[in-house]
Amino acid sequence: MLIVIGILFLGVITGFIIQKRKTLKVNLPIMGLICSLLFILGVEVGENKSILQNFNTLGIEAIVITIGAVIGSILFAWLLWSFIQKNQN
Repeated sequence: MLIVIGILFLGVITGFIIQKRKTLKVNLPIMGLICSLLFILGVEVGENKSILQNFNTLGIEAIVITIGAVIGSILFAWLLWSFIQKNQN
C-alpha cells in the first residue's frame, strides 16, 4: 500500500513540476489505461467464486453505500456552497 501511495505522490510532484510546461496530450492513454484496469478488475471478480456466490448480498450493500455516498456528497456540497455564498456577501 505504501508503494501505491508513493507512486501517487510521485505523480503529484511530477505534475506540479511540469504544470507550466507544454505537455503532451495524455487524456486518451489515461482513458485506455482506466478501461484496461476496469476490465481486469471485472475478470478478477468473475473468477472469484465467493464473490459470485454472495453477489446478491454484496450488490445490496454496494447500492446502499453508493446511495449514502451520493446523498452525503450532495448535502456537503450544498452546505459548502451556502457557506461560501454567505461569506461573499
